[in-house]
Amino acid sequence: MNNLRRVSSLKKLRVPYVVSAIALTVVVGFLFLTPEGGINRVSEPSNSSPAEFADDSFGEPTEPSSESVDAGLEYIETFTLTDRADGYGARPEIASNGEYIYIVYLGDLTTQRSHKVRIYDLDFNLIGEKVLATGSPEYGGVTDIRISKDDNYVYSFYEMAGKKTGASLFGAKYRMDGSFTKVAESDGPIATSAFFFDAVDGEETLNDPASIVVNGKVYLMTQITYKRGGVRNAKTLYRLRELSSDLSEIVDSRDIDLSEAMTGWAGLANLLEIGGAIYTIQGSLVSYPSGFSSDLRMVRFDADWGFDQDTDVFDLTNTEDTTETMPVGARYVDGYLFVSFRVGDVTVAAPENPTSRGELWLNMYDSNFELIDSVQVSADGVEGEHASVEVVGDYVYVAYGGSTSDAEREDVYVGVFRFRN
Repeated sequence: MNNLRRVSSLKKLRVPYVVSAIALTVVVGFLFLTPEGGINRVSEPSNSSPAEFADDSFGEPTEPSSESVDAGLEYIETFTLTDRADGYGARPEIASNGEYIYIVYLGDLTTQRSHKVRIYDLDFNLIGEKVLATGSPEYGGVTDIRISKDDNYVYSFYEMAGKKTGASLFGAKYRMDGSFTKVAESDGPIATSAFFFDAVDGEETLNDPASIVVNGKVYLMTQITYKRGGVRNAKTLYRLRELSSDLSEIVDSRDIDLSEAMTGWAGLANLLEIGGAIYTIQGSLVSYPSGFSSDLRMVRFDADWGFDQDTDVFDLTNTEDTTETMPVGARYVDGYLFVSFRVGDVTVAAPENPTSRGELWLNMYDSNFELIDSVQVSADGVEGEHASVEVVGDYVYVAYGGSTSDAEREDVYVGVFRFRN
């Protein structure tokens, strides 16, 4: 796919590329949902436990090796999509139908914040831009926005919030065409709650809602605050809603308790489908001799949104010297799992707040969730936020918010990698 030439109208930021040959030894059996909602197990999971990462798992970046390897990620280029003239940008989400690339993000940070979309072709030539939502006196300003997709549509879920208005969660559905045409939206707020910083134990918070579309069903997951006793003793609770395909109706709602699988209060989650089963990925606190860090952990749900602690919980990272959080973006394509996340210094992440800012990384796993490669996405010392992943052909796109010379602002970047299988 020769579609990544340099485009003079966009600035580029070169970032280092890192190859890590460390593998996890988790072997996973896949579950397939039958039309009647039952489950067929294709292969039994092994009892192997994840291997420890080597001491140099996240060592100093090196230049790409010229030697051929069986599989892995090759850095291509990084595009800078916003700047001061645009009012900066943050928290991008990326989706593609193989013809267009859509970047949905929080824009106009220096004026009235708005949710925007930019539409690019596969060469990253800008085709169009439009505002999707702005703030209002009734609901407050726009904050977080997350998207999911099926073959034809992008589903956008976003929060509007303010100290006086509280928080409200909305949804909209867009056709993946050259205009990102809106075809449906929620009839008012899907949910309302307290302003994030005012939420008390047991109260739903609406920032960073994870969603997924499977077999025509739209699922939306939000967090439930539980801070009593400190983060190490907190419950890990989420609220799950099934929505109609036009987002006008809540078909079902339930709470999901992941406390058996995760340590720490409910954090930013990501939903993805693998082999007909739905998984969630988030950071979970883990203890080590001198304190706590956070590793990425994945849970596989059965048809009734339950899980078995012994067979459905998998560690994707296992480190003591770093803390891995914020797995916003993940894609499973043709037997490969791609997960973007943030790596922070565990010495900075206090036990009661283990989500220190850090650099962004991208991991590539095989169908058994064994680690094939790990690459650094944001440059050394460049703090990154909210990395989202899309795969088109043999290319992996990672959209993320990166710090700028103005420490109070971010810009939107897209790192491009080619993967070999």
